[in-house]
Order: sequence, then structure tokens, then C-alpha cells
Amino acid sequence: MRREKRRIARPFRRRSLYSLLSLATVFLLVLSCCTGCGRGSETLSASDYQKRISEIHDGVAWDLGYVIESLGEVSGDEYYHLQEVGEVFARARDIFAGAYRALEALDPPEEALELHLDLMHFYADGEREAGTMVNSLGLFQIVLPMLADVDNLALPSLPDQPQPQEIRGAAEEDRRTMEDYLRELEGITPPEDLREYLEKVRGLFGSLRDMVSGVLQAVPAKELESLADFRQRFVPVQGEASGLRGTVQAYLVGAGSRIDGLIERGGELAARIKRL
Repeated sequence: MRREKRRIARPFRRRSLYSLLSLATVFLLVLSCCTGCGRGSETLSASDYQKRISEIHDGVAWDLGYVIESLGEVSGDEYYHLQEVGEVFARARDIFAGAYRALEALDPPEEALELHLDLMHFYADGEREAGTMVNSLGLFQIVLPMLADVDNLALPSLPDQPQPQEIRGAAEEDRRTMEDYLRELEGITPPEDLREYLEKVRGLFGSLRDMVSGVLQAVPAKELESLADFRQRFVPVQGEASGLRGTVQAYLVGAGSRIDGLIERGGELAARIKRL
């Protein structure tokens, strides 16, 4: 019988990250409520505007450093970490959204209009990037346990000379598993950049379902021959599942690069704030 998958609860090593992000979010939300009533309020002087946006921008830049650091502590195979990383990005998304609202409430002086718009675009882009990561990590939380379970299928785990009823029982179990996975994946709408990835995952489980069905359709006295054929075809499929799991780690690395890009943009904007 296939072993039951265990969800292993492990503490994230940097719990202070959550409290820092939460405090920054609260700070920005409070700031957005206290910074006036939006356009139509009194135009700020250059010095007052600089002080306000420095407070907002410094908080965002500080928290981005913790987000990128947390990515380096996660393995793509360790899917029990992904929910916690998703929570990190959800907080980052809220921080960008709070910064956008706080900035939107300000009435900048004329000499800061271009900077003001660039900052708003930056915070909007940050919110979008973090939101995409939240959705992507949600998808990975679903598919990674499924892909890991390919190594635990019943048919490949049978002894060398199983009885025909053992072969059929294992094949029935694996077919139900693949059909359950395919049903679960039917209603998922992935982020744009992960559509092809999800199609590959669906294709993998579809192939395994068909391979297992072939074993079930074997004529009596041909079960061992059918099992041997399955095992031979299973090896490359197992490798494909491993590759799809590795794609998650590569995706997280790519996400880190995108966050690095945001940090670089944020640094350039910080320099412009100082020159104001």
C-alpha cells in the first residue's frame, strides 16, 4: 500500500520576519489614514514631502531585504515551507499596497510630481509582483506533494514476483490516485507564467493514469509481463516528475532576481528622494 504523506510542521527560522513585516504594514496603514484626505488637500512643501516619503520608502526598502533573505532558506522540495513563504509575500504585497495608499494621500509640490508618479508606479509594481508570487506559491503547495507522491506509487513498489491480484490491486490504487490528482487540478487557474508548467504536470499524471490502465487491461497470465513493461516506462516519467519539482526551486530563484530588481529600483528612488 502507498504510504500516507506526512505534513511536517517546522518553524520558520526567522520568526522575527513576520513581526517586522506586520509592524511595517500597520505603520503604513496608520500613516495612510493620517496623511490627509487625498488630492485637494494642502500642497506639501518640498521639505515636508521629502520627510513623508522618506518614512514610507525607507520602511518598504527595509522589509524587502528580509523577503529576499527568506527565499534563500527554502528548498523547492520542502513544500511544507511554501505556505510560510507565501505568507511572507502576502505581507510584502500588503506593505507595497499600504505604501501606495499612503503616497496617494499626499499632495506633492510641483517639483516632486515626476518623482511622486515614479514612486507610485514602483509600489504598484511591487504589489503586483508580490501578489503573483502568492498565487504561484499557492499552486506549488498543491502540485509539489502530488509530484513527490510519484515516488510512492504502489505498482513500482511491488516485489519482483508479485501475485496477479497484488498487481491489479496496486494498479487500481494508482489509477484512483492519478484520477484524483487530475480532478483536483481541473479547476486551477495558474498565473500566466505558470500555465505551461501546470499543463506539463497534468500531462504527467495523464500519462501515468494511462500506463496504469494498461496494466489493468492485461489479459490473465500476462500480468507480470505488463508490470515489467510499466516499470520500464515508469523510469523516464519518474525523472520528469523530479524535473518538475526542481522547476519550483528555479522559479523561486527567479523570483529572488525580480525582487532584487525591485530593490535596485527602490535604491534609485531613494537617491532621488534625498536630492529633492
